[in-house]
Amino acid sequence: MMETSHSSWSAFRIFVAEDDLDDQFLLQEAFDQFAPHVQLFFFVSGDELLRALGSIQPDSALLPHLIITDLNMPKIDGYKVIQYVRTHPYLGTVPVVVLSTTRNLDSHQRAISLGAVASWVKPTSVEEYKEIIKQLLTLLNHSTRV
Repeated sequence: MMETSHSSWSAFRIFVAEDDLDDQFLLQEAFDQFAPHVQLFFFVSGDELLRALGSIQPDSALLPHLIITDLNMPKIDGYKVIQYVRTHPYLGTVPVVVLSTTRNLDSHQRAISLGAVASWVKPTSVEEYKEIIKQLLTLLNHSTRV
């Protein structure tokens, strides 16, 4: 797990399952510019994310406020990540969003039907992330866990 930390004690925590290091870098750059108070915790696979989530206690301050997942990852894909979170006893209310390179509408609709609150095609530049980050911050601000 690669943590990007900021000094704010009230920072939002977002767990990100993303196997592409270039996409991790782009996402981090975008958050640094548009939402520096957000802490991103990167996991290079769905199984690494699920192991981390499974090790967090229900009352832990380490629980994420939001989970972002790619769909196409080896071993455990984004669909399985969504299913795990939705059926987990104390993670079930954590919003899950998808950022994927796939442009296949059926893939995005499947993610929504499994419980993702949003599903987008990955932007290709930091500037294109701006609107998505605004929407993610709206989700975070309306979360009951904050």
